[in-house]
Amino acid sequence: MSFTVINPADTFLIEGGKLETLNFEYRLNGGLKWAEAKNPYKGCIKGKRLAENTWQIEVNVQVRMIDTTSDKETEKQVVINNKFSL
Repeated sequence: MSFTVINPADTFLIEGGKLETLNFEYRLNGGLKWAEAKNPYKGCIKGKRLAENTWQIEVNVQVRMIDTTSDKETEKQVVINNKFSL
């Protein structure tokens, strides 16, 4: 998963139509399966700076994934709550 927040404050909340501005990408790769998604259509992403270059990030979004091996579209909820360093 990757996304870009330009000039974040010490905390941020991105939801609704702003989700489309994140350059969001999500990929699943395992064995013979490869699926990818871009820009969530529902949910939110929250962040809080803990220290220099360290963030607590909470993601709870819905994405439409395309299975590149079968061209089937599915929906997936992506939920993550963890600390990340840049």
